[in-house]
Amino acid sequence: MNFNRSFIIIILVSFITYGCTGPQEKGNISQVKQLSNSESDIDSILYPTESDTIHIDIQNGTGHLKIHKREREYINLAFNSQDFTKMTATLSSKDSTANIRFNQIVMPNGDMDGPFSSTISYDLPVKGDYLLFIHENQMAGDPWSGDFEISISLSK
Repeated sequence: MNFNRSFIIIILVSFITYGCTGPQEKGNISQVKQLSNSESDIDSILYPTESDTIHIDIQNGTGHLKIHKREREYINLAFNSQDFTKMTATLSSKDSTANIRFNQIVMPNGDMDGPFSSTISYDLPVKGDYLLFIHENQMAGDPWSGDFEISISLSK
């Protein structure tokens, strides 16, 4: 059991390190555009790079983004739990063959959990900043590229 946990931690650290060492582009998307839930922002599609972390703005317990994902690309999505204790999130695409899911959740205290499917309901045990890794399911499908939407709802 201890070996399995160590193996998973090594793999996750490797993915995070790989994602952070990719080629740098001007204008990190998380610094360029903070999205809110206004109508004009919901219609915008983000094109992140591997090294970007997208910060989703949660207002009144909800957040929504449209993102373009390239094949084999990890999407790193950050949000603050505020005073909420439960999260429900959904990934959706107009492409019926979209191979995309929530791979991992990283909690403010460093604990991790996953993998999940394209929907997740999760208790938020610690107040603070959470990170969701979104990627293809490498065991059940081909690499996928396309536009998808993420909707997050937080409750108490």
